[in-house]
Amino acid sequence: MRRPGTVSVWAVLLAGVVLSGSAVAVPILSLSLNPVDGGSGAVHNSTALVTDSQQLTYTEENVSGITIVVNNTGTSDLSGNVTVVLRTIDGAVIERKTQTGTVFSSSDSTTVMLTFDSVHPVDSFSLTKVTVEGTS
Repeated sequence: MRRPGTVSVWAVLLAGVVLSGSAVAVPILSLSLNPVDGGSGAVHNSTALVTDSQQLTYTEENVSGITIVVNNTGTSDLSGNVTVVLRTIDGAVIERKTQTGTVFSSSDSTTVMLTFDSVHPVDSFSLTKVTVEGTS
């Protein structure tokens, strides 16, 4: 999990001798980071479903969706709903997206890709929460 803060690349000096023999110092930049939680996942109504991974997708520099991998460790196919919620650091919901009726094949991983209704700058939210709810 990233902590709030600033990455400072402010003291980088590129010292080089130019033809005239003088040194050159070039300040690079200072980036403020938004403390985006790596994401959390929860599974309800199933002991066989497990969220293996989640990764935000981008359109240019904005977040446009999320890819979630759900593993069905059981011996029969299951169905369920996958929901993702983007929240600010204060807990306000920026966007909620749900895909219903997803089939999770037995002993296999299923990739679920959700596209948000609008793109979100990376500094507009701080938490991603994925919930998988088994329905059968």
